[in-house]
Amino acid sequence: MTRSSAPGTAFLLGEHAVVYGEPALLFAVGRRATVDVDTKETVGDDLPDSAYVREAVGRAREYTGEDTPLSVEVESEIPIGAGLGSSAAVSAATVHAASRELGAQMEREKVAEEAHAVELDVQGAASPADTYTTTMGGYTVVSDEKKRSLEVPDEREGFVVGWDGGSAPTGEMVDGVSRLVEENPVAADIVGSIGDLTRRGVERAEAGDTDAVGGLMDMNQGLLDALGVSSSSLSRMVWAARDAGGSAKLTGAGGAGCVVAYPANEEVLGAVEQVAEEAFVVGVSEGVRTE
Repeated sequence: MTRSSAPGTAFLLGEHAVVYGEPALLFAVGRRATVDVDTKETVGDDLPDSAYVREAVGRAREYTGEDTPLSVEVESEIPIGAGLGSSAAVSAATVHAASRELGAQMEREKVAEEAHAVELDVQGAASPADTYTTTMGGYTVVSDEKKRSLEVPDEREGFVVGWDGGSAPTGEMVDGVSRLVEENPVAADIVGSIGDLTRRGVERAEAGDTDAVGGLMDMNQGLLDALGVSSSSLSRMVWAARDAGGSAKLTGAGGAGCVVAYPANEEVLGAVEQVAEEAFVVGVSEGVRTE
């Protein structure tokens, strides 16, 4: 049996704009999805009812050239459809574990590539941001043209994540922004502005200026509000964190799900807990790995 795990992901800056080639700044969240893959003695696979898992197993088979029947089990600490990259984590962990169980040591860059292909096949459209970050871990900067890990001088305790208990389909949220961009030139300008502040955020993150990054997170949230991807439940968590002296924004496609806030102190955590279904502190995690 082979067991692999991969972390969730969160956007500090740049979601939605990354679909249009703008950069995004992300980090790997200290909650993980774990996938067990075992060779079966009987005919036929035993797979969970997940399009991501089935596609990931198929890609591992194509890579290795092996069609041995497999049994797959998935456990996850990551809320599903809530903006923390749950599908990317499952896709990367499954590709990683299945390829190894079938006899190939797929390199990280290839795992990220195959996991992104899984999301493209299942969702119809997806940026490589989540799949690259869950594979590589740490902080990353991702655009269609370039992907790299980011060295961030970081002495923080992590980030606060608030979850409203809900979820929203990524594809529908992305399609909604696409229609808005097509119909309204101002929306296209907003997308460009998100890209500009993300580039500034990357510079300040590399310099260790976390306060500046926090201010840019607040600005990014305002632009996401203008694109119509926030919600009343997300806004309540954002403003709770801000009223406690923090910076906060939604993470992921929006509509429902999670916000990420900084700093991860008792005041911000306590404030978000008051209005969230669940709130917790996460550190920055390493990427996909064998357990």
